[in-house]
Amino acid sequence: MRGADLTRDTPPTMQDWLDLHGLTAQGCADLVSHAPPIVEVATVAAPASWPEGARLWALAAAALSAHLPDLAEDIAHTAARTVVNFAPDPARHPRPFTVRLAEKRMVYASCPLSQGAGDPILVAHEFGHALQLHLVADRGVPPILRETCAFLAEEVLLRELPGLAGDYADAVAARLARARIRDFGRLRETLVEALRDPAARYKYDWNYPPARRLALGLCRHPDTDAAMALFHGRITLGKLREILRL
Repeated sequence: MRGADLTRDTPPTMQDWLDLHGLTAQGCADLVSHAPPIVEVATVAAPASWPEGARLWALAAAALSAHLPDLAEDIAHTAARTVVNFAPDPARHPRPFTVRLAEKRMVYASCPLSQGAGDPILVAHEFGHALQLHLVADRGVPPILRETCAFLAEEVLLRELPGLAGDYADAVAARLARARIRDFGRLRETLVEALRDPAARYKYDWNYPPARRLALGLCRHPDTDAAMALFHGRITLGKLREILRL
C-alpha cells in the first residue's frame, strides 16, 4: 500500500522520510544491516491449483488469529467488514493496495490474483494493512510501520500455514524467500546508497527493507504486546527497535 503522508508541493526527500520516523541515516543503515543472509531458493513444485480469494482471505485471518489471539475479535471484524476485490481492472489497478475510505466508513482492499504462489502472500499483506486501518481509523501511521504490519502478516501466514493448509506451505515459503531476497538484496543496497544524500528524492520502496526486518523480528519475538501495539498504531519505530534490539 502506498501512502500519502509525504505528499506535498515539493517532492519529499530522504531527510523528510527519516524525520517522519524519528530516524537518522546511520540508524536506518544500522537497522537494515541486521537483515538475514541471502541464500539460494530451491525450486518447489507448485500445487495443481490455488485457493480462491475468499479462502486466502480466511487463511490470512486464521493465521493472524493464531499468532495474536488477543486481537482475534478485531481480526474477525476486519475479515468480515473489509470490502475486497480479488479481480480488479488490471489496466486501472495492476498493483495491490488497501485504503480507508473515510467518507464511506469502510476499508477497501484491491488484490489482483495470479493463481500462483504469490497470491497467499499478497492477500496476507493486504489483510495486514486492512487490520491496522480498521484499528487506527484516521490516525496517521508512518509508512515503515504500515509496511511492518503487512510484512508481519506475510511472515505469520508462512509460520501458521503448515497447520492451516499444508499443501501450499512449501511453495509459499519459496516465494516469500524470494521476496526477502528482493528486499534485503539490491533494494537494501540502493537504500543505503540513497541514505548518503539527505536531499535525495524519497521513494516509497525504501520502506520495504526496514519494514521487512522489523516484521521478521516481531514474528520471532516471544512477546506479542509490541505487535498488538503496532496494529493499534500505539508504538514508535524507536520503541519497536528497542524492544527487538535492532
